[in-house]
Amino acid sequence: MWLTRLMLSKKNKQVCRDLSDCYQLHRTVMSMFPNAGGSNPREKLGVLYRYEPQEGVCDELLVQSIEKPDTSHLPSGYLYAGTIPAVSYTDISKALKRIQVGVTLRFKIRANPTKRANSVASYAERKQNRKENNGIRYPIREEQQLIEWLTRKGLQHGFELLSVAFVETGEKRGLISDKKAITISKVKPVTSDAVVEDRQATKHASIKFNNVIFEGYLKVIDLEKFHESIKSGIGTEKSFGFGMLSFAFVK
Repeated sequence: MWLTRLMLSKKNKQVCRDLSDCYQLHRTVMSMFPNAGGSNPREKLGVLYRYEPQEGVCDELLVQSIEKPDTSHLPSGYLYAGTIPAVSYTDISKALKRIQVGVTLRFKIRANPTKRANSVASYAERKQNRKENNGIRYPIREEQQLIEWLTRKGLQHGFELLSVAFVETGEKRGLISDKKAITISKVKPVTSDAVVEDRQATKHASIKFNNVIFEGYLKVIDLEKFHESIKSGIGTEKSFGFGMLSFAFVK
């Protein structure tokens, strides 16, 4: 499994377009896998990605995939041309094999925490509007509910949440996010650093995401489920840059 780090040129028009349109960014990412065919090629190739804004003249895009991406299919000038390497590849298969039950890892994930309409309505409302509300999801905003959401996801995906935090931002278009404030969780021993942001795609049907970057520490409790969470991601909207769970060993 490959983790590819791409440094994007902020001056490139296609980069600016992609960072303001989640559909276009998805297409650009998948263009690096020209041989992907059949239904749902992203899922087939295990493609997950996360945009990481940086200071300076370039931004970072992390792409995880089963196959090594071919960056020659990216638009001309899309990658930064300077002293920093524009592309770097890391085979994370060996790191995955090192993970054992009980190990503590540092993690980071951009997620789209939501809850179904039925979970926020009264029983009478659920009964009356069962068909109308089917499939509707609402963003989770409150700090404690965000922590509870990630805690539940952790147990479903083979890990116990030890600590977490997040940085809240204002509503933004596309994926671009400027850090505005840091909120430290009140739950002990939580100390973290994540991001909340809304985005709305243009040139397409209106779409909004509850964009939260969680960072913290976790403990692996089920190896098979945890490996699957790394491979397949966590939560919804994986085609639009959500769900990739990054990890690092604690020294």
